[in-house]
Amino acid sequence: MTTPDDVLVDYDAGSAVLDHQTEIAGLPNMPFSDRGDSGSLVVDETMWAVGLLFCGNPNGNDGKGLSYANHLLWVMTALDLVSL
Repeated sequence: MTTPDDVLVDYDAGSAVLDHQTEIAGLPNMPFSDRGDSGSLVVDETMWAVGLLFCGNPNGNDGKGLSYANHLLWVMTALDLVSL
């Protein structure tokens, strides 16, 4: 996973820019995410929950794939599960 990034996402209804998202690079011939994975919990190498997957591009990162996740604390705050 890399540092927070801004992501431009194209939807059928138009485009949206999402600020400070986590970018996750795949490996050669093994993208991190696939169709239908949106909403999946993302954990770090210590198995600590860190994000909620929302989009990916299997062709990004020279064909290794790029995936993006919302920071879990921000998701939980938006859902009023915790407060900052």
